[in-house]
Amino acid sequence: MRFLSPTTRLPEMTVLSRLALVTCFMSLAGCAGDTDLEEEHVHHSFPEHRPANYKDAVGGISLRAWELANRGGRIGSREFGHFVDIIAWVPEMAADSDMTKADWDKANAAATRLKSLVLSSDLRIGELESVVAEELATLKALVPKAGKPEVDLHHSDHHHHHDDHHDGPDEH
Repeated sequence: MRFLSPTTRLPEMTVLSRLALVTCFMSLAGCAGDTDLEEEHVHHSFPEHRPANYKDAVGGISLRAWELANRGGRIGSREFGHFVDIIAWVPEMAADSDMTKADWDKANAAATRLKSLVLSSDLRIGELESVVAEELATLKALVPKAGKPEVDLHHSDHHHHHDDHHDGPDEH
Protein backbone atom coordinates (compact mmCIF):
# COMPACT_ATOMS: atom_id res chain seq x y z
CA MET A 1 0.00 0.00 0.00
CA ARG A 2 1.31 3.40 -0.96
CA PHE A 3 1.02 6.40 1.39
CA LEU A 4 0.29 9.84 0.01
CA SER A 5 2.56 12.70 0.84
CA PRO A 6 1.20 16.24 0.93
CA THR A 7 2.69 16.85 -2.49
CA THR A 8 1.09 13.79 -4.09
CA ARG A 9 -1.79 14.61 -6.45
CA LEU A 10 -5.09 12.97 -5.57
CA PRO A 11 -6.54 10.71 -8.22
CA GLU A 12 -9.46 12.03 -10.26
CA MET A 13 -11.91 9.67 -8.51
CA THR A 14 -11.14 11.30 -5.15
CA VAL A 15 -11.96 14.74 -6.57
CA LEU A 16 -15.30 13.44 -7.78
CA SER A 17 -15.89 11.85 -4.38
CA ARG A 18 -15.19 15.17 -2.72
CA LEU A 19 -17.56 16.91 -5.08
CA ALA A 20 -20.26 14.36 -4.25
CA LEU A 21 -19.62 14.84 -0.56
CA VAL A 22 -19.89 18.63 -0.84
CA THR A 23 -23.13 18.25 -2.81
CA CYS A 24 -24.47 15.94 -0.13
CA PHE A 25 -23.63 18.45 2.62
CA MET A 26 -25.28 21.23 0.64
CA SER A 27 -28.41 19.11 0.31
CA LEU A 28 -28.46 18.52 4.04
CA ALA A 29 -28.08 22.23 4.64
CA GLY A 30 -31.06 22.80 2.35
CA CYS A 31 -33.14 20.41 4.44
CA ALA A 32 -32.17 22.29 7.59
CA GLY A 33 -33.37 25.46 5.89
CA ASP A 34 -36.73 23.83 5.17
CA THR A 35 -37.08 22.95 8.84
CA ASP A 36 -36.59 26.60 9.73
CA LEU A 37 -39.30 27.58 7.28
CA GLU A 38 -41.68 25.03 8.77
CA GLU A 39 -41.00 26.34 12.26
CA GLU A 40 -41.55 29.89 11.03
CA HIS A 41 -44.88 28.82 9.51
CA VAL A 42 -45.97 27.13 12.73
CA HIS A 43 -45.21 30.27 14.73
CA HIS A 44 -46.87 32.59 12.21
CA SER A 45 -49.65 34.62 13.76
CA PHE A 46 -52.87 35.06 11.85
CA PRO A 47 -54.97 38.22 11.76
CA GLU A 48 -57.65 38.21 14.44
CA HIS A 49 -60.44 38.31 11.85
CA ARG A 50 -59.17 35.13 10.12
CA PRO A 51 -61.70 32.32 10.63
CA ALA A 52 -60.58 29.02 12.13
CA ASN A 53 -62.20 26.87 9.46
CA TYR A 54 -64.55 26.75 6.47
CA LYS A 55 -67.75 26.81 8.54
CA ASP A 56 -66.56 29.88 10.46
CA ALA A 57 -65.54 31.58 7.20
CA VAL A 58 -69.00 31.10 5.68
CA GLY A 59 -70.66 32.28 8.88
CA GLY A 60 -68.33 35.28 8.97
CA ILE A 61 -69.21 36.24 5.40
CA SER A 62 -72.92 36.05 6.18
CA LEU A 63 -72.60 38.04 9.40
CA ARG A 64 -70.31 40.70 7.97
CA ALA A 65 -72.49 41.17 4.87
CA TRP A 66 -75.47 41.77 7.17
CA GLU A 67 -73.51 44.12 9.44
CA LEU A 68 -72.05 46.14 6.57
CA ALA A 69 -75.44 46.46 4.85
CA ASN A 70 -77.48 47.24 7.97
CA ARG A 71 -75.14 49.07 10.32
CA GLY A 72 -73.81 51.84 8.12
CA GLY A 73 -70.80 50.01 6.72
CA ARG A 74 -68.67 51.67 4.10
CA ILE A 75 -66.87 50.27 1.08
CA GLY A 76 -63.16 50.72 1.69
CA SER A 77 -63.51 50.63 5.48
CA ARG A 78 -61.43 48.32 7.65
CA GLU A 79 -64.53 46.17 8.23
CA PHE A 80 -65.12 45.91 4.49
CA GLY A 81 -61.46 44.91 4.04
CA HIS A 82 -61.89 42.16 6.64
CA PHE A 83 -65.00 40.97 4.80
CA VAL A 84 -63.02 40.73 1.55
CA ASP A 85 -60.16 38.96 3.37
CA ILE A 86 -62.53 36.27 4.66
CA ILE A 87 -63.91 35.71 1.16
CA ALA A 88 -60.34 35.36 -0.13
CA TRP A 89 -59.57 32.73 2.55
CA VAL A 90 -62.52 30.50 1.60
CA PRO A 91 -60.59 28.35 -0.93
CA GLU A 92 -57.82 27.74 1.62
CA MET A 93 -60.33 26.90 4.35
CA ALA A 94 -62.16 24.56 1.98
CA ALA A 95 -58.88 22.88 1.01
CA ASP A 96 -58.13 22.30 4.70
CA SER A 97 -61.52 20.64 5.18
CA ASP A 98 -62.84 17.19 4.30
CA MET A 99 -64.33 18.40 0.99
CA THR A 100 -63.84 16.40 -2.15
CA LYS A 101 -62.05 18.04 -5.08
CA ALA A 102 -65.40 18.57 -6.82
CA ASP A 103 -66.84 20.33 -3.75
CA TRP A 104 -63.68 22.40 -3.36
CA ASP A 105 -64.05 23.45 -7.00
CA LYS A 106 -67.60 24.67 -6.22
CA ALA A 107 -66.44 26.56 -3.11
CA ASN A 108 -63.51 28.09 -4.98
CA ALA A 109 -65.72 29.19 -7.90
CA ALA A 110 -68.33 30.67 -5.55
CA ALA A 111 -65.66 32.54 -3.55
CA THR A 112 -64.06 33.85 -6.75
CA ARG A 113 -67.43 35.12 -8.04
CA LEU A 114 -68.26 36.54 -4.61
CA LYS A 115 -64.99 38.47 -4.42
CA SER A 116 -65.56 39.83 -7.92
CA LEU A 117 -69.09 40.94 -6.97
CA VAL A 118 -68.09 42.72 -3.77
CA LEU A 119 -65.16 44.45 -5.44
CA SER A 120 -67.36 45.66 -8.29
CA SER A 121 -67.24 49.42 -8.80
CA ASP A 122 -71.04 49.67 -8.85
CA LEU A 123 -71.62 47.89 -5.52
CA ARG A 124 -73.94 49.69 -3.13
CA ILE A 125 -73.30 48.71 0.47
CA GLY A 126 -77.01 48.65 1.34
CA GLU A 127 -77.52 45.96 -1.30
CA LEU A 128 -74.60 43.83 -0.12
CA GLU A 129 -76.74 41.04 1.34
CA SER A 130 -78.74 40.58 -1.85
CA VAL A 131 -75.59 40.83 -4.01
CA VAL A 132 -73.87 38.00 -2.12
CA ALA A 133 -76.96 35.85 -1.50
CA GLU A 134 -76.58 33.37 -4.38
CA GLU A 135 -72.88 32.65 -3.89
CA LEU A 136 -73.29 32.60 -0.12
CA ALA A 137 -76.06 29.98 -0.52
CA THR A 138 -73.62 27.83 -2.51
CA LEU A 139 -70.96 28.18 0.20
CA LYS A 140 -73.47 27.41 2.98
CA ALA A 141 -74.67 24.27 1.16
CA LEU A 142 -71.08 22.98 1.23
CA VAL A 143 -70.62 23.42 5.00
CA PRO A 144 -71.78 19.85 5.84
CA LYS A 145 -69.35 18.50 3.24
CA ALA A 146 -66.46 20.28 4.95
CA GLY A 147 -66.70 17.79 7.81
CA LYS A 148 -66.08 18.38 11.45
CA PRO A 149 -64.27 21.70 11.98
CA GLU A 150 -60.64 21.40 12.95
CA VAL A 151 -59.43 22.59 16.34
CA ASP A 152 -58.99 26.34 16.32
CA LEU A 153 -55.21 26.61 16.73
CA HIS A 154 -54.62 30.17 15.63
CA HIS A 155 -57.35 31.75 17.76
CA SER A 156 -56.63 29.82 20.96
CA ASP A 157 -55.07 32.84 22.67
CA HIS A 158 -57.84 35.29 21.80
CA HIS A 159 -61.03 33.28 21.60
CA HIS A 160 -63.89 35.41 20.35
CA HIS A 161 -66.89 35.08 18.10
CA HIS A 162 -68.33 37.74 15.84
CA ASP A 163 -71.85 36.43 16.37
CA ASP A 164 -71.93 36.52 20.18
CA HIS A 165 -73.87 39.77 20.37
CA HIS A 166 -75.71 40.68 17.21
CA ASP A 167 -79.20 40.74 15.90
CA GLY A 168 -78.24 39.72 12.38
CA PRO A 169 -78.77 36.60 10.33
CA ASP A 170 -78.76 33.17 11.89
CA GLU A 171 -75.86 31.14 10.48
CA HIS A 172 -76.75 27.86 12.15
